Amino acid sequence: MREKPKLSTGEYLQLTYAVGFGGAYYVFVTLIRIGQALSGTTRDQYKIWATKNGVKEDLVEIDSNEGIWGCWLGRNGGVGDGSNKGKTLLWFHGGGYVGAAAEPHFVMLWAFIQEAKARGETLRVLILEYDLAPHRVYPAQLRQATLALQYLLSTGLKPSEILIGGDSAGGNLALGLLLHLSQPHPEIPPFSLTDKLAGAILVSPWVKLQTDSDSYARNRHKDALNVDAIRSWAASFLGKSTTDKYNTPVQATKDDWKDVKVEKLVVTSGSDELLVDDIRTFVDILRKARPDVEYLEAAGEAHDALVMDRAFGLKHELKSEKFLSAWIMARLK
Repeated sequence: MREKPKLSTGEYLQLTYAVGFGGAYYVFVTLIRIGQALSGTTRDQYKIWATKNGVKEDLVEIDSNEGIWGCWLGRNGGVGDGSNKGKTLLWFHGGGYVGAAAEPHFVMLWAFIQEAKARGETLRVLILEYDLAPHRVYPAQLRQATLALQYLLSTGLKPSEILIGGDSAGGNLALGLLLHLSQPHPEIPPFSLTDKLAGAILVSPWVKLQTDSDSYARNRHKDALNVDAIRSWAASFLGKSTTDKYNTPVQATKDDWKDVKVEKLVVTSGSDELLVDDIRTFVDILRKARPDVEYLEAAGEAHDALVMDRAFGLKHELKSEKFLSAWIMARLK
């Protein structure tokens, strides 16, 4: 062999995952509860990241009855009291509904905050620590996302000052919340907004819990995601529930999205991810109701590259990150 074989990003991710994280991954997929015990909670990961980076911890109990907390990034002083300009981003982290937020989530969001600061703008981020499956199953996470939004509104923030978003399973949750705001979920108390939210950010959103799309086979050697893991996570999340438009947004029709309570929407995906066909289908449906939705399918990127590439120590520039950062900065003006 005269030349060293060259690996694609997806192949490199799979190799790194298998070699460096193989044992933990096996435990995480087959024994989810043990995996959760090893990785800790979102608050645990937030505290580790904050200590490592010299950032002051800023935790808030969102709802004492549900026992849910939020982790603030970039909050200086009060929120919603007129002293802060810019926007507040409510973020739902990915992890298949069974994994907590991890360091790459905080690094990604902190980078957006710092870019806003460098431009003379203000961005604050509240990361919801929602309950993980199988300890809590659907629709508990949607109920908690609703409470998190209500908490932000209770601080005096206007809907037009709030962005919501999420990556992977977090994108699923953000979409479920948007549907709930216009078409209340039968098991969750409804509440109405006085105005539209400023925007919704969907990074490689998990829009379909089934794994029968062509990209699952086509990209199986390009993405670090594993179809068996996805099936395991979906089953843990659903519990005894069946799929519906709130937990499987691709099932929603164009009429379901027609009155969605958000001013702007942006979706990103990677051409090499397992979920890409489902995301394309979802965007096609969404565009029939909201032709203004912005969508980037980044060539050569795998699933949730903004988070996953950081998790594997890859430091190359991402088309999706550059695109998304520009979109967020435009919303802050």
